[in-house]
Amino acid sequence: MRVENLKKKEKLLNEVDNQIDYVKKDPVAIAFVQAYANVLQEQKKLKDQLRQKNLN
Repeated sequence: MRVENLKKKEKLLNEVDNQIDYVKKDPVAIAFVQAYANVLQEQKKLKDQLRQKNLN
């Protein structure tokens, strides 16, 4: 049972590695990830501003 679980985890990790390699080579995927990171940064900035406003 334990060996099967390790094999499943290893297979999943290999699939994730393959997906990461694909994303690194795909300019559209790179742009999407960068845009999403920008959205998350902006969201955090706005939450911090709102938190500061509520404290004052």
